Amino acid sequence: MVLEIGYGLGYDIYDYAKKNDCTFHGIDFSRLMYSKALKLNLESIKRGNVFLQCADFDTYSYENDTFHCVYFLNVIYFWDEIHSRLKKIFTILKQNGKVIIFMADAECFRDDKQFEGETIFYRYSIGEVVTEMGKTGFKSIETIEHTKEKKCYYLIGYKK
Repeated sequence: MVLEIGYGLGYDIYDYAKKNDCTFHGIDFSRLMYSKALKLNLESIKRGNVFLQCADFDTYSYENDTFHCVYFLNVIYFWDEIHSRLKKIFTILKQNGKVIIFMADAECFRDDKQFEGETIFYRYSIGEVVTEMGKTGFKSIETIEHTKEKKCYYLIGYKK
């Protein structure tokens, strides 16, 4: 089983579900994204290999040792702190499961986005995230630069 946090319009789940024989779960707190992703993935949902939730990952409860893989793309910038989220991901991963984080390095961003005096966009360096992954318990952490997007990386860590 695979979990995508922040599936947005649902394109990744749609593509992966067509190419892979496994169950995909997705969680996103936006009702608009849920509605769009639901329509796009309706066939796979009917077949029973895609399950989408409109909920907040922070408060949604998953059983321990559930997923083989958890991934998210460009979601980490909206987390005010990353350790508790990585800890939750570590807990819900099966033994030998992996987390895949796609993100740009902090130096790619000019300024934190602000809304009414509150930070809503957090800049983390690749090094900071890798350090937090290690503190959480992830092993054999890989950092792979995206071939087309400079300063964008896949960070892959394993629960061993």
